[in-house]
Amino acid sequence: MLLDFIGKEIGSAFYNRGVHDAQQLVQQKAEDIVEALYGLERG
Repeated sequence: MLLDFIGKEIGSAFYNRGVHDAQQLVQQKAEDIVEALYGLERG
């Protein structure tokens, strides 16, 4: 019962935080890839 209550009341907050953290990580990795590609360009 306590676990059900915790899951219902605050579970979504932890889930949303995890999604936000994952979004930031993917965005940073994409920026790193773009920078690496610019480094490969010949001028």
